[in-house]
This record gives sequence, structure tokens and C-alpha cells, in this order.
Amino acid sequence: MYKFLLLIFNLLLFISCQTTRNDYASQLLKLDEAMERQPEYVLDSLEKIDATHLQKAEKAYYFLLHAAANDKNLIYTSQDSTLLFSKKYYESALDRHNLARTLYYLSKLSQRQNKKEVAYDLLKQAELNLKKDAQPSPHLEGLIYYQLARLQNNQSNLPEAEHYLEKALQNFLIARDTISAVHALKLLSQIYPGGWSVCLPGYIKLRENRRVKH
Repeated sequence: MYKFLLLIFNLLLFISCQTTRNDYASQLLKLDEAMERQPEYVLDSLEKIDATHLQKAEKAYYFLLHAAANDKNLIYTSQDSTLLFSKKYYESALDRHNLARTLYYLSKLSQRQNKKEVAYDLLKQAELNLKKDAQPSPHLEGLIYYQLARLQNNQSNLPEAEHYLEKALQNFLIARDTISAVHALKLLSQIYPGGWSVCLPGYIKLRENRRVKH
């Protein structure tokens, strides 16, 4: 009888742990989906989660989302240990999409530390992983190219910067991301005088597509 009760107890404990784990995974996914619209809410919600209770997969996702939420809320940190945990996990899990996202935020961190070569290499790794991913992500790809353009522009490699900005704009047009497209156009206009006028038709097309969509 004792062994039977112990078995039931262990079974209930296992079910409870699995339910809690599924709840965390579901919560993190919903927060990810809300990131673009409600970054402050996402960051506040993440702060209420105790990461020590998370399994590896959820912990890697949590750290990635926390970095993204900080970035969206213009909160910058010099610590990369949590993102390195995410990077290691997504490399082992062969999750190329989230690995690319992690590399992107690690690159922005390296830029703030003035490690320009490291930042460039991380972005190129992110680009490569995203291209190998089966699911297209034009918004993220556009962000990667935009950061590559900024690095090239800061090094006065203007043809390379222009090349990456054109690729960024193409992806922002596909993703219907008006705000990011405007940032790319502004940077392009700084590179050469005709930058804005050359890309203005594409921007107009993006705005027309957004009106049709809504």
C-alpha cells in the first residue's frame, strides 16, 4: 500500500512539474508575440518570473526575451553571461532562428563595448544562421543588415554600408516595418546626397501597402 501511494505521489508531482513547465513556455511565447506592441509590459512581466525555476529551454528563451525587452525599452547592459547561455543552448538545439536573434543582441552589446570586429562577426553569424532557417524572418534579417550598415558606415566603408542598407530596406518592405525603413532611409541619406530620393519610391510603396493591409 505504501509503495502504491508513493507511486501516486510521484506521478502527481511529475504531472505538476510538467504543467508548470508548459505554463512557463506558453507565457514566454505570448510575451514574445507582444514584444513589438507592448515592450514595457513584456519587460515588467519578465521581471516577475523567477528564472531559477526554469528548465534550460525556457531559461534560454527567457534570457533572449529579456535582452530584447531591454533593447526595446532603451535599457542597455554590459553583461553578456545570460545571452551566452542562450547562445550555447540554441547552438546545441539547432534552433537557428533564436540563435540568430541571440547573436544579434550579442552584437549590439559588443558595439556598446566598442568591440566592432566582434560585433561584425556576430552579425555575419546571425545572417548565416537566419539564411539556413526554414522559416523566413524579413524583420530580423532587416535589423541585421541595418546594424551591418551602421558598422560599415562608422568605418567609412560607404559602398558596403549602402549595400547592406539596400538589403535592409528590401526586408523592411517585405515585413511592412515603416519605422525601421525610415531609420534605414535616414542613414542612407547620410551616406550620399541622393540616398533619400533614390529610395523614396520604395518607402511610398511601403506606406501604400500598409494602408491596403489596414
